[in-house]
Amino acid sequence: MGLGVMESEKQGKSIDLRPIIYLYIYLPVLVFIIGWFKWYIGIPVSAAVLYALFYALYGSPDKKKRIDFELNGINLFSSVLILEMLFIWCLYSGQGGYVEQAGDWNKHNSVLNLLTSNSWPVRGEFEGERGVLTYYVAGYIIPALSGKIAGGFLTAQKMTFVWTMIGLFLIIHLIADGLKV
Repeated sequence: MGLGVMESEKQGKSIDLRPIIYLYIYLPVLVFIIGWFKWYIGIPVSAAVLYALFYALYGSPDKKKRIDFELNGINLFSSVLILEMLFIWCLYSGQGGYVEQAGDWNKHNSVLNLLTSNSWPVRGEFEGERGVLTYYVAGYIIPALSGKIAGGFLTAQKMTFVWTMIGLFLIIHLIADGLKV
């Protein structure tokens, strides 16, 4: 199980990226379920999600469909180049707050700050009405959790850079696998 390191005569060593991709996609979902729901709902629902993920990875007939990342010089070299390009892209797009951010970053930073500095679910009042923050929080939730655990908003903001780079890197490998590049 685990990362699914495998060796074959034709390919050499490879890693099945599916567990990493599933973890990237479902980790925010699990954190959301545990952070937003009452514990007696969150724990059983999280257990059901984890069971479904485990079944999808290891128990279903599709388990043989691997997304292989071969551990060879060419892939490692191209991955370093891809990571360098993603680093520059994330840096200059404003991820992490390292450069001046465009206008819509005010909204992103506000949502991230609310998630980092308030208990979940984030509640507030607007024009006399009480409510809960409803937004696409999956991209923010892991950076916000890291900020809650290790140092506040600035930590969360830096983690957006890392979390976005990981997601883009996995997407590029999914595309390459689909195109058989």
